[in-house]
Amino acid sequence: MATSPVPQNVTPTPTVSVAPAKHKFCEVSTVTLFVGKSKKPFYVHRQPLCDASPVLQGSTRRKVSKRGSEKQRCTSEEDDESTFELFVDWLYCQRYEMLPDDGDDEDDEGDHVDERFLQPFRLFVFADKYDVCKLKRPRY
Repeated sequence: MATSPVPQNVTPTPTVSVAPAKHKFCEVSTVTLFVGKSKKPFYVHRQPLCDASPVLQGSTRRKVSKRGSEKQRCTSEEDDESTFELFVDWLYCQRYEMLPDDGDDEDDEGDHVDERFLQPFRLFVFADKYDVCKLKRPRY
């Protein structure tokens, strides 16, 4: 392969390296959400959660522990854990992935239901319940 000659009178452009902004993660507030009948804990950053849902913003409450630190908790027993997990995926990535096809078209009760197709509907109902407008609107 032939290389082109480098001009002699060209001065190299200096490169400037910029350090990434430092985040103080110790100051980032999180909320513990207990979801489903088993009260599975989900640890979510408060700011994206409150930005996404005014309903969840209002339902998170602050409790001051004996040591004086604040704990933010929310319990939602009526919501499905797998649907909430999809919501958290969407909250951080602005997308969610459907379950892969397992090849079995029957659920445990013998009904012909493909769980993959129920997920988006459950997520939409969740988004409607908690007023997550961006999740309800399709992106084109």
